[in-house]
Amino acid sequence: MVKLGLSIFIFLFSFAGLNAAERVVEFGPAVIELTGIVVQEEHYGPPGFGANPESDAIDVVPILVLSKPITVQGRLSDPLNSETLANVEKIQLIMSVGEDPYCHEYVGNEVKVSGWLLTGNAKNHYTRVLMSVQTIETIAYC
Repeated sequence: MVKLGLSIFIFLFSFAGLNAAERVVEFGPAVIELTGIVVQEEHYGPPGFGANPESDAIDVVPILVLSKPITVQGRLSDPLNSETLANVEKIQLIMSVGEDPYCHEYVGNEVKVSGWLLTGNAKNHYTRVLMSVQTIETIAYC
Protein backbone atom coordinates (compact mmCIF):
# COMPACT_ATOMS: atom_id res chain seq x y z
CA MET A 1 0.00 0.00 0.00
CA VAL A 2 2.88 2.37 0.82
CA LYS A 3 4.40 1.62 -2.58
CA LEU A 4 1.11 2.50 -4.33
CA GLY A 5 0.80 5.74 -2.35
CA LEU A 6 4.38 6.66 -3.21
CA SER A 7 3.75 5.92 -6.90
CA ILE A 8 0.68 8.16 -6.92
CA PHE A 9 2.64 10.92 -5.15
CA ILE A 10 5.46 10.71 -7.73
CA PHE A 11 2.94 10.74 -10.59
CA LEU A 12 1.18 13.81 -9.25
CA PHE A 13 4.47 15.52 -8.35
CA SER A 14 5.62 15.12 -11.98
CA PHE A 15 2.97 17.67 -12.93
CA ALA A 16 4.20 20.18 -10.35
CA GLY A 17 6.39 21.77 -13.04
CA LEU A 18 3.24 23.07 -14.70
CA ASN A 19 2.48 26.53 -13.44
CA ALA A 20 -0.96 26.23 -11.83
CA ALA A 21 -1.49 29.96 -12.33
CA GLU A 22 -0.62 29.75 -16.03
CA ARG A 23 -3.48 31.04 -18.17
CA VAL A 24 -4.94 28.47 -20.57
CA VAL A 25 -6.14 29.76 -23.95
CA GLU A 26 -7.30 28.13 -27.18
CA PHE A 27 -6.06 28.12 -30.73
CA GLY A 28 -8.14 30.07 -33.28
CA PRO A 29 -10.75 30.80 -34.37
CA ALA A 30 -11.32 32.05 -30.80
CA VAL A 31 -10.04 35.63 -30.49
CA ILE A 32 -8.00 36.22 -27.35
CA GLU A 33 -6.18 39.16 -25.78
CA LEU A 34 -2.58 39.02 -24.55
CA THR A 35 -0.14 41.55 -23.11
CA GLY A 36 3.60 41.79 -23.32
CA ILE A 37 6.52 43.69 -24.80
CA VAL A 38 7.18 43.73 -28.55
CA VAL A 39 10.74 42.96 -29.65
CA GLN A 40 12.26 42.21 -33.03
CA GLU A 41 14.28 39.05 -33.64
CA GLU A 42 16.45 38.25 -36.63
CA HIS A 43 16.26 34.78 -38.15
CA TYR A 44 17.65 33.21 -41.31
CA GLY A 45 15.03 33.31 -44.04
CA PRO A 46 14.75 32.08 -47.61
CA PRO A 47 15.95 30.32 -49.51
CA GLY A 48 17.63 27.97 -47.01
CA PHE A 49 16.41 29.25 -43.62
CA GLY A 50 19.88 28.85 -42.11
CA ALA A 51 21.16 26.03 -44.31
CA ASN A 52 23.19 28.59 -46.32
CA PRO A 53 23.88 31.50 -43.94
CA GLU A 54 26.05 33.33 -46.46
CA SER A 55 23.22 33.51 -49.00
CA ASP A 56 20.07 33.27 -46.87
CA ALA A 57 18.07 36.43 -46.30
CA ILE A 58 17.64 37.74 -42.76
CA ASP A 59 14.02 37.92 -41.61
CA VAL A 60 13.23 40.58 -39.01
CA VAL A 61 10.30 39.22 -37.03
CA PRO A 62 8.04 40.95 -34.48
CA ILE A 63 7.74 38.90 -31.29
CA LEU A 64 5.44 39.44 -28.32
CA VAL A 65 7.31 38.53 -25.12
CA LEU A 66 4.39 37.71 -22.86
CA SER A 67 3.91 39.31 -19.45
CA LYS A 68 3.14 35.82 -18.11
CA PRO A 69 3.56 32.43 -19.82
CA ILE A 70 0.44 30.75 -21.18
CA THR A 71 -0.68 27.27 -22.12
CA VAL A 72 -2.38 26.92 -25.48
CA GLN A 73 -4.91 24.09 -25.44
CA GLY A 74 -4.78 21.82 -28.48
CA ARG A 75 -7.85 20.50 -30.28
CA LEU A 76 -7.78 16.89 -31.42
CA SER A 77 -10.23 17.75 -34.21
CA ASP A 78 -7.70 20.18 -35.73
CA PRO A 79 -4.63 18.38 -37.12
CA LEU A 80 -2.61 21.61 -37.37
CA ASN A 81 -3.36 22.71 -33.80
CA SER A 82 -3.87 19.41 -31.97
CA GLU A 83 -0.93 19.63 -29.55
CA THR A 84 -1.28 21.44 -26.21
CA LEU A 85 1.70 23.75 -25.73
CA ALA A 86 2.63 24.71 -22.16
CA ASN A 87 4.88 27.48 -20.89
CA VAL A 88 4.62 29.62 -24.03
CA GLU A 89 6.61 32.78 -23.30
CA LYS A 90 6.82 34.41 -26.71
CA ILE A 91 4.63 34.59 -29.79
CA GLN A 92 5.44 35.65 -33.34
CA LEU A 93 3.04 38.36 -34.51
CA ILE A 94 1.48 38.20 -37.97
CA MET A 95 0.13 41.63 -38.83
CA SER A 96 -2.92 42.32 -41.00
CA VAL A 97 -2.44 43.42 -44.60
CA GLY A 98 -1.74 47.14 -44.66
CA GLU A 99 -0.20 47.14 -41.18
CA ASP A 100 3.53 47.57 -40.53
CA PRO A 101 4.71 43.93 -40.66
CA TYR A 102 7.66 44.76 -38.36
CA CYS A 103 5.64 46.58 -35.67
CA HIS A 104 8.19 49.43 -35.56
CA GLU A 105 5.77 51.68 -33.67
CA TYR A 106 5.43 49.13 -30.87
CA VAL A 107 8.98 47.76 -30.48
CA GLY A 108 10.17 48.07 -26.88
CA ASN A 109 6.72 48.98 -25.56
CA GLU A 110 4.18 47.05 -23.53
CA VAL A 111 1.14 46.31 -25.67
CA LYS A 112 -2.26 44.66 -25.59
CA VAL A 113 -2.82 42.47 -28.64
CA SER A 114 -5.94 40.66 -29.76
CA GLY A 115 -6.18 37.99 -32.42
CA TRP A 116 -6.22 34.24 -32.90
CA LEU A 117 -3.45 31.75 -32.26
CA LEU A 118 -1.98 29.08 -34.51
CA THR A 119 0.84 26.56 -34.27
CA GLY A 120 4.18 27.40 -35.84
CA ASN A 121 4.41 24.85 -38.65
CA ALA A 122 6.34 26.50 -41.50
CA LYS A 123 9.97 27.49 -42.05
CA ASN A 124 9.13 31.17 -41.54
CA HIS A 125 7.36 30.47 -38.23
CA TYR A 126 10.04 31.13 -35.62
CA THR A 127 8.05 30.47 -32.43
CA ARG A 128 5.92 27.51 -31.31
CA VAL A 129 2.81 29.72 -31.36
CA LEU A 130 1.91 32.64 -33.64
CA MET A 131 -0.87 35.21 -33.46
CA SER A 132 -2.79 36.60 -36.40
CA VAL A 133 -3.22 40.12 -35.04
CA GLN A 134 -6.56 41.91 -35.21
CA THR A 135 -5.74 44.82 -32.90
CA ILE A 136 -2.66 46.12 -31.13
CA GLU A 137 -2.36 49.07 -28.78
CA THR A 138 0.39 50.46 -26.57
CA ILE A 139 -0.43 50.33 -22.87
CA ALA A 140 2.95 51.51 -21.54
CA TYR A 141 5.97 53.13 -23.15
CA CYS A 142 9.14 51.45 -21.90
